[in-house]
Amino acid sequence: MAYMGTDSLNEAIKSLQEWEKTSRNNIGFVSIIDRKSRCGVIKKIENEIKKWAEERRIDAVIWTDLPSNFTKKTGKDFTIENAIEYLKNLDSEIKEKAKEYIKKAPYQIRTKVRTRIEEELGW
Repeated sequence: MAYMGTDSLNEAIKSLQEWEKTSRNNIGFVSIIDRKSRCGVIKKIENEIKKWAEERRIDAVIWTDLPSNFTKKTGKDFTIENAIEYLKNLDSEIKEKAKEYIKKAPYQIRTKVRTRIEEELGW
């Protein structure tokens, strides 16, 4: 979790959209105040996010709402091991961009994949 330096949901969405270099439709959100939301990829998490935000008295939550393209790109199922192997085998220039992207993600975003990348690749 990372707090955005804005009180405007639209500004926060625009900021994440620019960071991810994607369209506005690829940014999911839940607004507790407005009772509005957009969640395209994994619809079942929308209610969980709403509940999580309400419990923490957070006004809104945003995320990158993109489907995985890992299998299409690599021909392998997405697993932590396959993700690590993929990153290890990237060309040096692309690997540096991937490393920079991962390191710039807010520290509070703790996933099993990120933890293993940090442990195995030192990123």
